[in-house]
Amino acid sequence: MNNINDSQNTEKQIRRLAAQRQYYANAKEYSAIRFLGSIIIPTILALICLFIPAIAAYAGLYSIVFLLVDVVFLEKRISISKRKAERIQEMFDCDVLDLPASILELQTEVYDEDIMEHSNLYLERMRSFHDLENWYAPAIHLVDISAARILCQKGNVHWDATIRKAFTGWVKLLAYMMFGIVLLVGLIAKLPFSAVILILNSLLPLVRYSSRESIDNDNACRRLESLRIIFEAAWKQATAHTMNSRVLLALSRAAQDVLFAHRTESPLIPDWVFQRSRSKNESIMKQTTLEQITELKEATSKVHASVTSSKPRAQRQGKK
Repeated sequence: MNNINDSQNTEKQIRRLAAQRQYYANAKEYSAIRFLGSIIIPTILALICLFIPAIAAYAGLYSIVFLLVDVVFLEKRISISKRKAERIQEMFDCDVLDLPASILELQTEVYDEDIMEHSNLYLERMRSFHDLENWYAPAIHLVDISAARILCQKGNVHWDATIRKAFTGWVKLLAYMMFGIVLLVGLIAKLPFSAVILILNSLLPLVRYSSRESIDNDNACRRLESLRIIFEAAWKQATAHTMNSRVLLALSRAAQDVLFAHRTESPLIPDWVFQRSRSKNESIMKQTTLEQITELKEATSKVHASVTSSKPRAQRQGKK
């Protein structure tokens, strides 16, 4: 009843997804450097300083230098690659879900040459495009395009929210543990208060990273929750057949704009977090999609039965 399956698996769309994944991979390489410099190295330095307090000043100097590198260089490189990946995802969604282009000004442009270059880099790295096939659940072809759009958009929102909540909890736990360990060991070792403060200063990159990730991901989860409410309401209207296809298209386009803005404003999640829950989330998404397709078909059958049963009655009233 729609062409999503055929469209999403064409070479053009597969290459778009590959380029999108490669741009995200580039951004995540810089993000990994940020993670290493903000959490791993400061943690090691702080632990060493507990036993060799004389190097605490150098650890503090490192924290200041790395904060500058992060702000001046890493943040910019992450942003450039991330914006291109988001733009390609928008191009993919518009074509595959048969959505009109956004009327909003999308500042980042991606050219065919960029997509070809980065999709080839992805192919070199991953050896095949197999993981990019059937981006949306294959069963989605069983419903009309208006309902299919909503189901696909709902799936994107659920997966993103689940991963972000898990990662935010892990980052907060690590930050609290490190501060607790430094303070506890400092007290046990009876270090001077000034030495403990100097050691804690070496954890400034960790403080900045954890607070920024927590705040940004909490905001992202709130946006996702608002989107879920929108999609749930739209799905109820679709199953009740109270909105025509034109209204549902306008609703999907507006929701896609919010989804694009969310991707733009949300921080990156490391691949290991994504891979850790990938199988589980894919299974949940496929199962949920099948259940909702069944729900829609049952609702459609009831509407058709109601219309059919009302025709003779109307005809009888006309004869009278």
